Amino acid sequence: MTNLAYALVLSAALAAAYNPAAAQTAPQAGQEQSPEALLRAGIENLLRALGLALQSLPQYEVPQINEYGDIVIRRINPAKPRPLPPTVEEPRRL
Repeated sequence: MTNLAYALVLSAALAAAYNPAAAQTAPQAGQEQSPEALLRAGIENLLRALGLALQSLPQYEVPQINEYGDIVIRRINPAKPRPLPPTVEEPRRL
């Protein structure tokens, strides 16, 4: 399972690092970059993409067993706040 997660993170990072618009633009006069600079920029983009991918993964607490025998796994940082329960309206009197 962890190999699958690593493969997904790596493929997402590579997809995010590839910028087709930048690949199609030609360098302007006087702005030719050395291979080392291009490699550094590519690695920086890859590390930034990996960081964003890791931040988007949900984090969980240690599983606990409650008094009924249910296994409860709570999220540490829920992505969205829970919606408020619907309010019950009183029937209107005529």
